[in-house]
Amino acid sequence: MFQIGDLVEYQMGNIKILGFVECFVDGKVGVRWLNNGNEFPKNHLSIFTNPLDYLRKIDSIDERGTE
Repeated sequence: MFQIGDLVEYQMGNIKILGFVECFVDGKVGVRWLNNGNEFPKNHLSIFTNPLDYLRKIDSIDERGTE
């Protein structure tokens, strides 16, 4: 599962958005975005009900884009 401060990636088509886990709210995960995406602007806080369906934990920004 995720912990506060984890670096995560969300992929929407061929756009990958990086963020970090900022908080937990009623069993949901709050992610603050580090770069811009169509639906998620930089610094926007998004709350995910099912984070494992949408987010992938990564170790560093250098890992971005690799599987």
